[in-house]
Amino acid sequence: MFSTKFLIAFALYSLVLDTASGKPFAEGLIACKRSDPKLDECLLNILRQTKPQLMQGNPELNLPPLDPVHITRVSVYKNLQDIRVTGELSNLTAKGASLITFKSLKVNLRANTWDMVITIPLVTFVTNFDLNVTLNVIPMSVFGNGLCDGKIKDYKTSFMMLYVEAKSQSCTPMQQY
Repeated sequence: MFSTKFLIAFALYSLVLDTASGKPFAEGLIACKRSDPKLDECLLNILRQTKPQLMQGNPELNLPPLDPVHITRVSVYKNLQDIRVTGELSNLTAKGASLITFKSLKVNLRANTWDMVITIPLVTFVTNFDLNVTLNVIPMSVFGNGLCDGKIKDYKTSFMMLYVEAKSQSCTPMQQY
């Protein structure tokens, strides 16, 4: 399954940047032009306009719903100073993505980067887990598995997406890094 970040980026690229025609992709939605001096503002506005469609999903575009989002498997690996966590989460269901607010967006088309700031008022989740935790101060691993539920509340994050062209014979798709 695709990450939420990838789906947002895919939607922006496929719904928004039509430099040739500027025709609407959806009712009332007009593509931003690369030459627009307010491109960041235009793209952020379109992202806000398409948010309900992204949350509900769109079978015509093969986009699954993002609220709730279902993720089959997530690998976990985190290595901090004295703690290492490895394992996986499975059958993850998260609700509340429709409450996410897009605060800012800065696009650099030459470098293929998208910098975004979002706030998350509340996301609840349920998942199965199978984790291995190793503490350096205790020379043994702690294993655990079971069902976990939780919430993410009042969270603000910024992230950057970088895309490079992956050339093939028939098309030139964008790859996320």
